[in-house]
Amino acid sequence: MNSALRYTQEIPAEKWEAIRDRVCSLPECECFYEPRGNHGLEGYSEGIKYRYELIPSGADDKPYYRVWPDSTCCPEYYETCSPRAFKAYFKIND
Repeated sequence: MNSALRYTQEIPAEKWEAIRDRVCSLPECECFYEPRGNHGLEGYSEGIKYRYELIPSGADDKPYYRVWPDSTCCPEYYETCSPRAFKAYFKIND
């Protein structure tokens, strides 16, 4: 059994649904250039839409993006990248 499936079975159903609903309501971006592991981003394909959110900077932190490779199957798993890396691989669909 894959580890993502094991992990999701440990989350109570109502919490799982809340996570999935929140992630599925986020805006979409489209991959226009496959990162192929660059900047820690894997599993993204050209022409496919993904969910994302911008996390604003805090007192000591810089802003970054969260991008979900599969928001329907695994909404608890996302990858992060800098704004520069995000712009190199994804475009925001308005």
